[in-house]
Amino acid sequence: MISPVAAVWTLLVTILLGVAAPAWAQPRTPVGDIEQILVKTADEDPVERTYGALAVQHFARKQWGFTLFSHAEQRPWQRVLAPAARQLVEMLAEDGGLEWIDQNGMTEKTTTPRQEAARALLALERAAVEPLLAALDRPPLARKAEELLRQIVRGGPPGHDRAAWQGWWSEHQHQPLPNERGQGWLLVLAAGVLAGVGALVFRRQRSQKA
Repeated sequence: MISPVAAVWTLLVTILLGVAAPAWAQPRTPVGDIEQILVKTADEDPVERTYGALAVQHFARKQWGFTLFSHAEQRPWQRVLAPAARQLVEMLAEDGGLEWIDQNGMTEKTTTPRQEAARALLALERAAVEPLLAALDRPPLARKAEELLRQIVRGGPPGHDRAAWQGWWSEHQHQPLPNERGQGWLLVLAAGVLAGVGALVFRRQRSQKA
């Protein structure tokens, strides 16, 4: 029969492996999904472009997940979605309202290409930085582009122009952005908690034998 201490440590190892497994897994980049996204975001129809922005948001949410260590660099899926990021920046000037209608003819949601493009750029994180920096020289896009940059990097330079931002980014681009930060501390916390439980079980066994 397995002892309580052995059971605790078996549970510890199982949890550590289960939490760390996603970080060790080879990332998958669904090529077909990305091709469809690129086609939609480049479409001439604003409705299709908006669908493309929504697809970017859903795709990015699936890609971001647990990572054991911090990595201040683009993931493969971000690199191949770079053309979509450039198209999404262009959509920041599109304010025309769009409505989703349900099967009963009722309006479910009202949005704009600009709103969905902004959400998609935030979801792309590092992949959106360079296209947004390039938009800072364009008055119709500059204010919104800077607003998104500050949300992505959680800060930014005192200045607002492209030169200030490029200087700041060149100094800070090697620091991990929010979704790039590792969560290895969770493993340490889990190990500490279960080690404490194991110690309590061991002491109880000793006191019972005594």
